[in-house]
Amino acid sequence: MRPEEIHAALELINGEDDLNTKALLLAGMVSELFREKGFEPIVVGGSAIEFYTDGAYMSGDTDICWTGVHQPTRNDCTDIMKQLPGIKNQGGKSWQVADLWIDLLGEVDYLAEKDFTKLKTPTGFVVLIPVEDLLVGRIYAARKWTDLMRKTTSVRKS
Repeated sequence: MRPEEIHAALELINGEDDLNTKALLLAGMVSELFREKGFEPIVVGGSAIEFYTDGAYMSGDTDICWTGVHQPTRNDCTDIMKQLPGIKNQGGKSWQVADLWIDLLGEVDYLAEKDFTKLKTPTGFVVLIPVEDLLVGRIYAARKWTDLMRKTTSVRKS
């Protein structure tokens, strides 16, 4: 994206009142910036659920992982994200822009033999992890949490 395209995209994002739409527009722009450098961004976690449910669930940030053999380094991420005026790095993987948070994570981990979902936005394409993987991930996390709580409770009773 040329600087004027980035500026226009940020104006669109900053002018949006709906938080889900705003986050989706930002994810589209960031995804396009990474695609230009040969990386394949995939939105995962709560933010993917947020986009699938049209904001019925709000995660508070956008989590991006990568698919393919070409994975960005921290330096790659910094170079790409620094193209955005006013962006703030908040500790390596976390970035704040347009009052929203983006977390740039590692390689995507998914099991479903389903295709990724691709959404077209005015700022670029957003690719989402299959919904089946999101559900399995949430169930697994809940189970781990329940197991941890059981262990904690039995230690306290001892």
